[in-house]
Amino acid sequence: MKLFKNKNHPLIPVLNEWKKLNKMESRTLDSIDEEPILKTFKIDGELTAVYYNNGDVELVSKTGTIRKELPLCEEIKDALKEYKEVILIGELYGVDENGKMLPFNETSSILRTPTSEEEKRIRLSVIQILSADKLFFDSVIESYSLVKELFSEYTYIHPMPEVTKDLNDIWTVEIATKNYEGFVLYYPDKIVKVKPKLEFDLAVIFVEISDIHPDRMGALGLAFMDEERNFRYAGKAGTGFSNKDRYDWLEYGKEREVRKEDNKIFIKPDRVVKIEAMDVFIREAETYDQDLNYIGDKTSGILRQPVFIEIREDKEATPEDIRIEQIPNWNKLVKTSSLSVVSYIQYIKNHKNSKGEPAPWVIKEHNTGRILSSHKTKEEAEKHLKQIYYFRHKKAGYQMELDDYLKERLFEKYLNDHINSVKDNVKKIVFKYPQYIKALENVEEHDKLKNLEPERTPYIELTYKKLYGIKDLSEEEQQALFHHIKNSKHHPEYWDDLVQNVRNDPDNATQEVNVSKMPDEYLLEMVADWKATADVLGNTARSWFEKQNGKRWIFTSHQIDLINKFIDVLEPQESNEERNLIQSVEEEIKAVKLYTDFRDKTNDEKVKDVYNHVIDEEMEHAEEFLDALKNTREALFMNAYFPSHPDKIVIPEAKKTEKDIWNYYDSIKEKMLNYLKGYDIVLRIITDSGPIIVRHDPKTGENIKINTIEDFDRWNNGRVIEFHRAIPSSKTDLLWIDFDPHEEYDKKDIFKIMSEIEEQVKDNFDVNKIETFSTGGRGYHMFIYLKSEIDVDEARKELKRLLDEISENHEKITTGIANKDEMRLDISTLHYGGSLRSPFSLNITSGIPEKPINITISHLLSFIKTGDQDEIIKTEYGILRELSDEGLINNDILGKLLEKTDFGKRMREETERKINNEISKEEYKNNIIKLVEELLAALI
Repeated sequence: MKLFKNKNHPLIPVLNEWKKLNKMESRTLDSIDEEPILKTFKIDGELTAVYYNNGDVELVSKTGTIRKELPLCEEIKDALKEYKEVILIGELYGVDENGKMLPFNETSSILRTPTSEEEKRIRLSVIQILSADKLFFDSVIESYSLVKELFSEYTYIHPMPEVTKDLNDIWTVEIATKNYEGFVLYYPDKIVKVKPKLEFDLAVIFVEISDIHPDRMGALGLAFMDEERNFRYAGKAGTGFSNKDRYDWLEYGKEREVRKEDNKIFIKPDRVVKIEAMDVFIREAETYDQDLNYIGDKTSGILRQPVFIEIREDKEATPEDIRIEQIPNWNKLVKTSSLSVVSYIQYIKNHKNSKGEPAPWVIKEHNTGRILSSHKTKEEAEKHLKQIYYFRHKKAGYQMELDDYLKERLFEKYLNDHINSVKDNVKKIVFKYPQYIKALENVEEHDKLKNLEPERTPYIELTYKKLYGIKDLSEEEQQALFHHIKNSKHHPEYWDDLVQNVRNDPDNATQEVNVSKMPDEYLLEMVADWKATADVLGNTARSWFEKQNGKRWIFTSHQIDLINKFIDVLEPQESNEERNLIQSVEEEIKAVKLYTDFRDKTNDEKVKDVYNHVIDEEMEHAEEFLDALKNTREALFMNAYFPSHPDKIVIPEAKKTEKDIWNYYDSIKEKMLNYLKGYDIVLRIITDSGPIIVRHDPKTGENIKINTIEDFDRWNNGRVIEFHRAIPSSKTDLLWIDFDPHEEYDKKDIFKIMSEIEEQVKDNFDVNKIETFSTGGRGYHMFIYLKSEIDVDEARKELKRLLDEISENHEKITTGIANKDEMRLDISTLHYGGSLRSPFSLNITSGIPEKPINITISHLLSFIKTGDQDEIIKTEYGILRELSDEGLINNDILGKLLEKTDFGKRMREETERKINNEISKEEYKNNIIKLVEELLAALI
């Protein structure tokens, strides 16, 4: 490998900008409530830009480290040989001898100065192609299909691994055993990094004294208990404590000291605590007996990012209460076969197999050290290990004999992956064509027959042959295949009176199949099945259909049209008009380059003038084609997403039609424009296929801007439901807080909390004004306008600090994940590119607009001194809000009345009379109106 530094490499700013644009929100698994477009595993490596230029490959890091001539560079050259210039983004990482991903610190060590052998252990996970010759990709989602097409068949490079299963089902097996950091979920408008939140009850085995504050506890040492009542170390928790907690824990530790090692006070482990963690890593860890004597290392779970929650007074340090089986899938994890964990070979002298024969070469589980198999020679062990490794990684192009056990595991894995892939494909098509929603119900039965006899046993061998391209089928396998297609409704053969078998080659028919009776929902499932199979075999559903239509299967014209529509969803194609325009632009650009070369080679000024004239003409033509292309794309976009159906209900809960939406926004556009001007705009749009999020103007490709009434009118079409303001740069003069009270949260103190936040914000930021809006649901949005721009990341950190302090002073308030009886103070979208619904925008679910709270909350609270606070604030807020809606009072008037008159005192007297039922509601309102009029007259 060649290694050198170039801090001025042109790709460094590209890499930094890409990282900025692809910032990830951190979420826990239990907070994910919407399906992303793409799910991948998260690799903990070094973010790298790759520059390929006519066969030359450079790997560029953010710090200017340039790497060349690694083994993976040769694979990049081969993958991109059809291109001249490609720029892509990926993660460099290392693997151990068994192919398991290394932790980042070990990866960093290899990347610094690798030996020739270590170079072969460096991998590249390709995340996104930025450009490939004249193709440009704006997002990971947009380029991922090309990434898979180019890089799926190699050893050292690969697409970032896609997740096709339910995230909850694969956490322990896929994450904990393969060193992935978690999951990355790609949505149209955001990227989410997911790590599940886990909870454990653990014993405290030592109190660690703080280095900075030696009079306090710095962290607690934690442990699980195994069946032998030994304590297995689980890591240290140093967060989640108040200062008082830290003093108390240190005192507690000194009282129960068993022994002291450096700054650790080992204590009698009779206290159990509840701990939350982002995940748990399985590794060998210190193990102690009941007296906390060290007895060796055993497999345990080390918590990542543990946070103290509470002391469990109801728990004791017993195998029942702090059992190590709390770790998800613990028994499966430590007892599973060699196929679910990385294994390795070890020589054990005098070791014998189950038959008593000498077999010193053993395969062990990496995590537990458990012996899986014993072999007489090293060669036998290596062969078996290679089979395991191949099965787990599905190395393309490497063919070997698999024993029956591995063939069965291969069948189970393939079938499970295939069913999940078919289900995903069905969902995508139904999303586009919801009239076929019954297909979602049908697909739940997909290929279940393959797990039952008479199909399962033959299909184990049949699947192996299919994946290895072996055409020759036994009689039993042919019978199983025929049984399957005649008993599965997503196969055309089910719907015909076919009696002949499919001989030998399942791809070629021995009899034409009449498919005319096949229902549309099963046609949809059939296409989803084709696509799932094609993705594994490296071809397309479209090519499979073209090969079989009219030869093996006889479809009606209606069915052919429908199949093509379904395939278009899974394998979209450019329109002919677009393709022709793109080709025309490319031809004009080629001509410009050619004429430019001719011009630059001549010394004759007259000839240069001629070439300049020709170049100008060609550029004009190119620009005309580009304009036409933009118009075509906009037309396609508009036709696809904005069909005009004025009476169509687009918000069912509110029974609002397209016409209702258009009329509302048309009536309020001047007011909305004041809020939208100067920001990037994000739109939530209702299409015939469901809601979508749009950030870029299809006409220009730029971020959407609404700076004029004409801009607003262009987007107000009855289908744009929500307008969001996005922060357009790293600097901002707008901050916001999303008050998100969950369904069981008691909102009686919410205005008091808002008032506290207003005061804290004003004390810590240079505030111009603060406006609070109800969201059209249960929540509120507080918008904070600053007098000058500040760094948005620094502002978010400071705002988070203030909100954390406020949440500590109130029950049921949090800045993290809220329970159903809590309220979250959410600023997670406050970042470059982040967005929040604009004032006066409709709510896409309720159809209710964001309405201003015209009476400033702090005004109300400023004169509340006595009485039933809850009833008083509710009554006074209600009447002032009512008067505000009628135009009789506003913030300015209220502020002057409170500041310069005895309005607060006299209103309190009227309120207490109302609460004591001395006056009616109508009398109360009239008295307040008279009071306002009297005091305003006095002021004037």
